[in-house]
Amino acid sequence: MTARDERTTRPARGSSRWLLALAVALATALVGSLWIVDYLPTGDGANHVLAGFLTGHLHDAGRGYDAFLEPGGAVSSLAFHALFSGLEQLLPWRDALRVTLSLGALVWAFGFAYVATALAPKRVVVGLLGFGTALSWTLYMGLFSYWIALGLDLAVLGFALRRRTWRWRDRLVLGAALAILMFAHSFAAGLLGLMLGVVVLVRGSARGRWRELGALALVSAPALLVAVLSARGASRFVEPNAAAGDLLGATWLGLRDRLDILWQCFTGGPAWRGMIPLALALAGLASLAMRARRGRASRDELAVGLIAVLMLVAVVTTPIHLNMWRDLAPRFLPLGASLGLALLPVEELARPAARALAAAAVIAFAAASIGWSWVHHRALARASADALAVAAEPLHRAGPRLPIVLVPPEGSVAQVDEKEGIGNLFAVEQGGMTPYLYALRPGLHPFVWQRPRSELFPRMPPRFYGDVVRAADLDPRAAPREVHLTWLAMLGAAYEDVILWGTPADLDAFETRGYEADARRGGAGVLRFAPCTLTVVLEAPDAPAAPPTVAYGWAPLTEAAGERTVGEPEAYPRRARFPEAPCGPVWIRGYWDDDGSGDASPGDSFCALADDEGRLHVELARTRHTIRCRRVRRAALRPSGQ
Repeated sequence: MTARDERTTRPARGSSRWLLALAVALATALVGSLWIVDYLPTGDGANHVLAGFLTGHLHDAGRGYDAFLEPGGAVSSLAFHALFSGLEQLLPWRDALRVTLSLGALVWAFGFAYVATALAPKRVVVGLLGFGTALSWTLYMGLFSYWIALGLDLAVLGFALRRRTWRWRDRLVLGAALAILMFAHSFAAGLLGLMLGVVVLVRGSARGRWRELGALALVSAPALLVAVLSARGASRFVEPNAAAGDLLGATWLGLRDRLDILWQCFTGGPAWRGMIPLALALAGLASLAMRARRGRASRDELAVGLIAVLMLVAVVTTPIHLNMWRDLAPRFLPLGASLGLALLPVEELARPAARALAAAAVIAFAAASIGWSWVHHRALARASADALAVAAEPLHRAGPRLPIVLVPPEGSVAQVDEKEGIGNLFAVEQGGMTPYLYALRPGLHPFVWQRPRSELFPRMPPRFYGDVVRAADLDPRAAPREVHLTWLAMLGAAYEDVILWGTPADLDAFETRGYEADARRGGAGVLRFAPCTLTVVLEAPDAPAAPPTVAYGWAPLTEAAGERTVGEPEAYPRRARFPEAPCGPVWIRGYWDDDGSGDASPGDSFCALADDEGRLHVELARTRHTIRCRRVRRAALRPSGQ
């Protein structure tokens, strides 16, 4: 390249200054959007925060972490963990989180700009789109390590593209980068290896390709070793719903939903924020095709275009979830869309006015996208303010804690969202442990459970409580939300406390069942179960030979929460005590096994006034928890529902 060619391909010095000033302004706004809130709620974010926090606090006295967990020896997916856990030793965890996310956003923004300018130095204005796409769907899903690793992918790809031929020094740098990326996130490292392979295939001659691929494979050996170590063991313990033969069970979407991923899962947010980058990426690929037909596209542009197409095709042809790995298909989209954007040839616009208009459009989108993030982050913080305020209360826990996140009311289905994991922030602030920390795979998770979760925690609720309505033992006359809340309250009674985030009415419902609030604000609270207790006084004037059996349950559930056979003393009245019984509506079934069947049957005797199922329905309170059960033959029972 001559000096004259160099001048025509590089931006003018004056334009460089204002572009640098714009980049600094956008970077400042980008980072500012992460610092205007104390905590940015994301999908998996709280999970990663707790894991990073435990690095320096696993053995803190009085917090109980080391009663549940031990180091897992993770060797991959550590991009976020390594940064955050190191910074957390120096800063309060919230500041450490914001610094880590700020670094991740800047790595993405400048990594994208590096690729765009590697393809064409005068394409630097396109590089500003990286600031508008840095705070993406991947971030808001809480896939922190993957998000950071994708930014590193772009930076390494830019390095590879800027070197027309790779010397051994360059190859060794690429090999080291692949190894580091494998530590950062194995899937992102695999995508980087694919991209480098495509660059080699498109760039080289037929003979040179194989030689370069061999050299790339050689320097990739350390990364492959890390990949093998990270893949050891699907999980430490066999978990329910994860049978050995179903570890790869795939979930597929219909065609329309797959296409929706293309605009919903890159930048995320409103339609304009998702559709504009996708449309521009497709425009970049279309322009590349036209320039390639005229012989005006460089080999590097062809390589980047081929990578972008492969990634976009993967989005619509791969499963949305695997059994042990969720959100597979959207993981290809950030690189596919961003590389399509990097192909926009704004430097080839003939008229200065057209180039200025294109630059203004790029800057306007980047600024608007970051501005939306400011508004969105404040909205997320407001929506989570009650829960975060309760998490900051000076409570001290060391045992098992059950987080319950209820979707908004209108009778909708309630669920514990393992991906949101807001309860993990309560564990950071107050101690104790929730059952929803990702701690199964030693090669992937920094900490793992010491024993199966079924041994470490009381009974865990199913993830979707709509299943309770369809399949659980319940009174069909009950309202669905009443069933949900009763089911959750019954399971939560065995935990040290319940972390409930729903509505004030949901908190009230728990308190009517015997829970006491240690902290409560709005629809969020930390609740401890303080039972009303139950004493059943059994009366049988004719002194039957069969000893009475008493069971009780949380109405409207028909599942028995406790059962006892009262054999002593021989004389009546006899007493059956249930110190763990809740307040509010319960049912009692007392029966005498007169026919010797070993269970309640039509030939037995039951409590007077029981329904045709043998259940006596009562309300327990702290001042009324003794119930009398007078023995009568089944024929004397009242019909159900009366």
